[in-house]
Amino acid sequence: MLKPELQRSIQEAGFEHPSEVQQEAIPKAINGNDILCQAKSGMGKTAVFVASILHRVNKNPEPVSGLVLCHARELAFQIYKEFNRLGKYMTDVKTRVMYGGDPI
Repeated sequence: MLKPELQRSIQEAGFEHPSEVQQEAIPKAINGNDILCQAKSGMGKTAVFVASILHRVNKNPEPVSGLVLCHARELAFQIYKEFNRLGKYMTDVKTRVMYGGDPI
């Protein structure tokens, strides 16, 4: 039930079957429900909220349509890369990563 351009990038990324956390959380998130999920590292939690946000972004997004806050620069870059990987066919969506310690 995801946007076709999002489905295409997910397939190209090598995802064949959703993990348990993805199968449970993505439908709820794309329907606008708040979710709280916990899973081991590598189980696809980042893909849950990245895919959900990308699915919900309008065709002509506002200057800021989504914001992800995290506690570490490395995690910020991981999330940024995931947005670029899964959103590569969504040409209207632009992503940026910002973190403390460097001038904007």
